[in-house]
Amino acid sequence: MSKIIIIRGNSGSGKTCVAKSIQAQIEPHPMLIQHDVFRRGILKEHEGECILNDKLVLETVKFGLKHKKDIIIEGIMRIEIYKKLFDKIIAIHPNENYFYYLDIPFKETLRRHATKVGVDFGEKEMRLWYKKDDLAGYPNEVVIHASSSLESTVSKIIKHSGLNK
Repeated sequence: MSKIIIIRGNSGSGKTCVAKSIQAQIEPHPMLIQHDVFRRGILKEHEGECILNDKLVLETVKFGLKHKKDIIIEGIMRIEIYKKLFDKIIAIHPNENYFYYLDIPFKETLRRHATKVGVDFGEKEMRLWYKKDDLAGYPNEVVIHASSSLESTVSKIIKHSGLNK
């Protein structure tokens, strides 16, 4: 059965690095849905609009499941905006869903953000977007703290979700 891994956290928390590292290490490679690429890049929707974005993410998840792919979804995806989407995903795939929240302090997200190349936002926007403890509350949700290295975080998610089987 396919697994769905949802990696959430504030901007600069390391979601993309974690998701891409997991994808690279697992064979066959899981499908990676980068929420910001869909919302900001493909659809040019603003946070909160998400009318087409939610539909595109859901249809992409259905596509992956149809082709028996494991799926990684990564993004800020604040729970008050995306809970309905998560509930729809769980409705079509009730088992093997794993939620991970990267709980990184704001100061550390700024430090990590400073290492990125070609981004079009900075501290001002990140401060507006930052939300502490934005937990989803789903049974398989795991909180990962700033003290966890990239390698440790990737290993923890692979092991916890059973992606390595």
